[in-house]
Amino acid sequence: MGLSIVRRYAKLLGIGLRMTSKMDRGTHFTLVVPETLVARPAERDRPGSKLNDVRSKLAGQTVLIIDDDPQIVDGMKRELTDRGCRPLTFASIAEARAALLAGRQFDVAVVDFHLGDDQTGPALLEAIEGVRGGPVPALILTGGTDAVTLAAVLATGRPWLTKPAEPDDVANALERLIGTGTTA
Repeated sequence: MGLSIVRRYAKLLGIGLRMTSKMDRGTHFTLVVPETLVARPAERDRPGSKLNDVRSKLAGQTVLIIDDDPQIVDGMKRELTDRGCRPLTFASIAEARAALLAGRQFDVAVVDFHLGDDQTGPALLEAIEGVRGGPVPALILTGGTDAVTLAAVLATGRPWLTKPAEPDDVANALERLIGTGTTA
């Protein structure tokens, strides 16, 4: 992995990154995980623990994940699996359309705003809603922070987060969507 990717993931996960380098010997990277982020099995499964509370609301939910960045798809899949979800992942609109038209079902969706080839996640959600005959609870993720992109995201009326999105923020947004059964 490149240093910029490691830095981004370390920041996303809230962990420290140390680097030492010696001429002609190479570079050594260390990820520093605060003890408060390490969930011990007894704490993780204890009633009332934050992870257990989120897991209980998301457990068993099938989450549609569509993003054209395979690393984001993989990371989101791992995070949601850890929270008890059943991820249904796709890297393109074509893959998702084929599966959904073949009858694949999901409870809530996380979609990237820009999916490449001038296609958008909200347009895909509208197509899915046409097939399903009703609203799709969905969270939009966007890496774009320019005024035009943000205005387009806001115009969807759906909840959204900017990338890189904190895993807990994504989980909390999905929890709210599942709890209300609506798109916003």
